[in-house]
Amino acid sequence: MLIRILGGGLILFVTTMFGFFRAGQLARREKNLCRFETALSVLENEISYSSARLCEAFSRVSKISGLTIFQSAGEEIGTRSFSEIWSSTLTDFQSELCLSDADVEALNLLSEQLGKSDRTHQLQCIRHTATLLRQNHADAVAQNAQSGKLYRSLGLLSGIFLVMLLL
Repeated sequence: MLIRILGGGLILFVTTMFGFFRAGQLARREKNLCRFETALSVLENEISYSSARLCEAFSRVSKISGLTIFQSAGEEIGTRSFSEIWSSTLTDFQSELCLSDADVEALNLLSEQLGKSDRTHQLQCIRHTATLLRQNHADAVAQNAQSGKLYRSLGLLSGIFLVMLLL
């Protein structure tokens, strides 16, 4: 009987934690998209006003925004093309930053112009990417508000259901 109670408690704990983990991923995505918006704003200022090289700009963006993806990409600039560096870095950081495929696709737009064109086109690309991220952020906020509570409740309720089923 004690083993059944402990097993039931463990099942309840695991399913509840899974629900909270999934809801936490939604919240992290929302937070990271906001941080990317800030980072793009800083990058835009770095390119337009300080005329910094891309690796220096990425280093400053990383320090200000707290997103290590920019530091990682900035350190690799010069070893390969920027498109390859940014795409592989985004793929590496996608799960850590809880980014959706649409977020990665929007951020990949940066690789098309950064380091390849003049300042005006780079700034236009950054603004366009920022606009797409704002839309994705609004979607993430709505999804978190709608699905966050659902995941937490579903985790708890599925645990209760499994415990009742096993007892």
